[in-house]
Amino acid sequence: MDANTETATAVAVIIGGKRLVLPPMTFAQLKRAWPAIEAVGKADNRINLTDAALEIVIVLLPNETVESLSEQLLTTEIDGLLGQVPVLLRISGLMAAGDPEPGEVQAGT
Repeated sequence: MDANTETATAVAVIIGGKRLVLPPMTFAQLKRAWPAIEAVGKADNRINLTDAALEIVIVLLPNETVESLSEQLLTTEIDGLLGQVPVLLRISGLMAAGDPEPGEVQAGT
């Protein structure tokens, strides 16, 4: 199993060479992450998209800050992080399996 994979109850991301297992978010955590979730859909470049992804992840890591995660995140880990955030949102119940990713336009719209 790849280190950046979805399990039934968690998502793993690699930040700074460390594997972080993120459980589904509670409703309160989703509410706290909501501005960042909206920012994912509005991000116009990878830097802004990565910042928004870190803002979402930080909700589940109360002992970390976005700044500390940014310092730890290797550029080679960005793709894995960006790929796992939609999975995290899906297992948290925000998106159904067939829903478009944040920022994607559904066919026919």
